[in-house]
Amino acid sequence: MPDAPEEIPSAVQPLPVLTDVAVEPELRAPPGTSARARSPWEIAWLRFKRHKVAIASLVILVIITLLAIFASVISRYNVHTPDLAHALEGPNGKHWFGTDNTGRDVFSRVLHGGRISLLVGVSVALWSGIFGTFVGALAGFYGRWVDQLLMRITDLFLAIPFLVVLILASSLLSGSVFEIILILSLFFWMPAARIIRGTVLSLKEKEFVEAARASGASNARIIVLHILPNALGPIIVITTLNVAASEQFTIAGGSTVHCGAAPGACGPRERRIAASLALFERRLRRRNPILGRGIGGGRPGPLRDH
Repeated sequence: MPDAPEEIPSAVQPLPVLTDVAVEPELRAPPGTSARARSPWEIAWLRFKRHKVAIASLVILVIITLLAIFASVISRYNVHTPDLAHALEGPNGKHWFGTDNTGRDVFSRVLHGGRISLLVGVSVALWSGIFGTFVGALAGFYGRWVDQLLMRITDLFLAIPFLVVLILASSLLSGSVFEIILILSLFFWMPAARIIRGTVLSLKEKEFVEAARASGASNARIIVLHILPNALGPIIVITTLNVAASEQFTIAGGSTVHCGAAPGACGPRERRIAASLALFERRLRRRNPILGRGIGGGRPGPLRDH
């Protein structure tokens, strides 16, 4: 009589093969095509398309950018030419945002001003992001004295009062767009450097970095091809935040201490008009302080020339 087959203990039985595994929709291959691995960029784009709020935000951002780029085509009024007969008008059919104290169309000036805001915001975000990423990657990857030196320099820049720098810049510089981009870029790279340093510190201990080092890859190749692509998330976030932060400092902080874009940034004629109006306002205030303040846009000021 043949022996009965021995039962295999449950602890060593082979695991069942799962044929119906839940896979995210963006990871599935399209019907009728062969399955292949999707790149991280493809997965990110597919997930982005499914996010309705992100799509709506992208549409609004594209519209604002196009309005600023084609401001000269869209606006019907010259932003440099005053029209005192229509000064301080409210929003109406001809002037959607009304007019300022010299009769210039506010909507046209907003469109043209958007060019400077976008130029400053994007330029500062790019330059500060590139430099901050470079400093943070070196500090996090090499460590030791390189990390200590670069982080102490970063702390030194963080300790400098930014408002004091703006006040000094307003008295020493002319207020051109290039100078504003340069000043803001010098003081916006520190947060990016600290964040990227922490990200690189965690990534350099991963197995794929050890594998690249074992295969003979140089340090520069490891940083550029293996570590930074895996740190794109923090880099993109800090760069987009710097766009908004630089525009806020340019409009609110810089203009408060007269370190914003000078009238000459929009054209030499604007500078002459502003100088003529300032002279007219000072002379008018000596004779009629109330009317002089009205011409000056309601700004309080001295009642006589100094």
